[in-house]
Amino acid sequence: MSGSYSGGGAPIKKKTLIRLLIGLAVLMAVIFVWNFVQEEMAKHTIAASGTIETYPVEVGSRLGGRIQKLDVKEGASVKKGDVLVTLDAYVLPAQRIQLESQLHAAQATLAMLLNGARPQEIAAARAQYQASLAQASLVREGARSEDIEQAEAARRQAEADFTNVSKRQSRFQELLNQHVIAQQEYDDVWRTFVAAREQLTSAQQREKELKAGSRPQEITAAQQAAAANRAQFELLQAGTRTEQIDTQRALIAQIEGQLEELQTNQAELTINAPCNCEVNALPVKAGQLILPNQTIGTLLDLNDLWVQVYIPESRFGLVHPGDEAEVRVDAYPDKVFRGRVTHVSNQAEFTPRNVQTEENRRILVYGVKLALDNSEGLLRPGMPSDVVFHVDASKSHRRSNADNTGTPPLQTRQAPNAP
Repeated sequence: MSGSYSGGGAPIKKKTLIRLLIGLAVLMAVIFVWNFVQEEMAKHTIAASGTIETYPVEVGSRLGGRIQKLDVKEGASVKKGDVLVTLDAYVLPAQRIQLESQLHAAQATLAMLLNGARPQEIAAARAQYQASLAQASLVREGARSEDIEQAEAARRQAEADFTNVSKRQSRFQELLNQHVIAQQEYDDVWRTFVAAREQLTSAQQREKELKAGSRPQEITAAQQAAAANRAQFELLQAGTRTEQIDTQRALIAQIEGQLEELQTNQAELTINAPCNCEVNALPVKAGQLILPNQTIGTLLDLNDLWVQVYIPESRFGLVHPGDEAEVRVDAYPDKVFRGRVTHVSNQAEFTPRNVQTEENRRILVYGVKLALDNSEGLLRPGMPSDVVFHVDASKSHRRSNADNTGTPPLQTRQAPNAP
């Protein structure tokens, strides 16, 4: 029995050994195939990581002022043109009324200048000019004999009146001193005496002036008045000068410019969203006073997200502007987002210190920027992302400076603290 048992064990061990060898061969084949597949995949894919970013949009008012109310809150989604903050109007309405009144007055003046003087105004100016001519002629020729005789008669009558009143005043003075009459009666006589004296003085001066004739100053003044009236008459006859019309039109243009500026300032009283954005920060409150051009909040344009990744120098020629890539984020592990390369740096650099180990930081890499498709609105700035490029290794080429127009020539810089 013993020999029979031992004799049957050898085939069993042999079969087991064969199975082990077959299993080992299969395992090695699987490992070989796996490594081959991974190597082939590595030739046709480039994996990199980065953080989703966007450019913050700062908002404010060119005018400044006191905040009347907040129309949105932080975290709200807004569309382009939506009102974010409303400012107090201050004195702008009063300024508009004042400027509009000035504009209407200036336009009325321009219409008058364009239409010229009315016939009635020209006739009145002609009559005034003719009257001033006659007056200047009279002043120049002097007084007529009839006027002198009338002045002498008026002076003689004034002398007679004054003599009578003077005698009466003297008599009433004596009666007042004797307490025969009251003070009021004497005052009435005294006022009559003063009036007669002034009348006599005026008549004497009038007679003297007529006999002496006009003074040179009076003749000159009369001639100047006639010349001024003539100029006014001729100006109305000729109509408005072109220079006056141009000046008035310039004034109207100036006022209209001030109204346009006021309209611009009026628009600055409402701070609107410049894009379809999300309100990231709005650290202000109603009643707060803000300065002109002061940033009062930041918005995030979720339709303009991008990610910056770095590819090794050995894969530089495999990625080009316009290429697409797969992007995954931890928040949605089963979802693939699309990215499109917008820029590939032409300047090599060492891997940024904040992304990999010290050993990898010494590797030369090139920055690649991708614009992300966020049409579903799921992505947010700050999300870590993994990017996979599907490339064709057979078409790899070293890009020249012309591939990225406007970028500097290829340069490398020394790694900090590199051995």
